[in-house]
Amino acid sequence: MDFDFILNIDKQTLFTYLPISLGVILFLLDFRLLCKSIQSENWSQTEGIIIKSELYKSGGGDSSVSYEPLVEYQYEVDGKLYKSKRLYFGSSIGSSFKKRKSQKYVNRFPADTKAIVYYNQLKIKQSVIETGIHSEILLSFVTGILMCIGGYLAMLHPEFFK
Repeated sequence: MDFDFILNIDKQTLFTYLPISLGVILFLLDFRLLCKSIQSENWSQTEGIIIKSELYKSGGGDSSVSYEPLVEYQYEVDGKLYKSKRLYFGSSIGSSFKKRKSQKYVNRFPADTKAIVYYNQLKIKQSVIETGIHSEILLSFVTGILMCIGGYLAMLHPEFFK
């Protein structure tokens, strides 16, 4: 496959269409998460049990270390057991939580304790243990919008690239 066309892309095209394209994709994905976050507030609830709760550390040096709360829970609906690791919609966006925030979730949902699980009545496998909109979705949503605006402004001012 010939990738020479990538090297021949002018700066205006790169700084116009790439941010707009990525911004639209980010916007659409986050809009979907935003809708599910809002819907989760009206889901059915059941009692579940936290079966695993630990702080996961990844990365190397001091600046590249990231933490993630690994909280796994199970719940029963109509006699059938389900498992999930989703804390809330958007929790996977910021998969590298800060240590303090990650530890907060591990402490809040310790293993072998009960928790309220909210599940989608239409897709019972879809569940969360926190409902509503969280900051990760909003930050990513705004980033997508800003990328689109930046690309649009670059399109309006071609003289910047000469």
